[in-house]
Amino acid sequence: METDGCLAALRRELMAGDFCWNGPPNWKFYPTNKTGAFLSHFGWNSVVESLTNGLPVLALPMMGDQHFIAKMLEEETEVCIGLASGSSEAKYKDILEKIEVVMGGTSKGNDMKRKACEIKDFLGEAKKGNKIFKGASTKAMDEFLSAVLSKSCNLASFGEAN
Repeated sequence: METDGCLAALRRELMAGDFCWNGPPNWKFYPTNKTGAFLSHFGWNSVVESLTNGLPVLALPMMGDQHFIAKMLEEETEVCIGLASGSSEAKYKDILEKIEVVMGGTSKGNDMKRKACEIKDFLGEAKKGNKIFKGASTKAMDEFLSAVLSKSCNLASFGEAN
């Protein structure tokens, strides 16, 4: 049966450590050099996990904004390749072809990996926080905490005055 061969091929890829299925937490796989891409339903948390680790994404959006996020990252940042779009079904042959694009050393796959690593570096800079340099995320959190603390101080003194 053809699907038995498909499943065997997919299992070999998985066992070789070449990509992660977006299911249970995959943190232990990210630091290795064996992880070449991330298969995701394209929820925002999964996208951030993948790009924070410099991995291109194979998109299999399911509902809601996931389709929009996948389309945006495929067309604008070019770090993603869609396995299915809209209500279409993901076909085995198409999935294997797209895995080959990302994992097989093609120029498009190499470009996707390079761009994913650039985004990883950019995201890393955004969360830096030391005396010399503060990234955008660190600055935003500092501003938020300052605003909350000043409001709570103002509210505390407001309550004392009345």
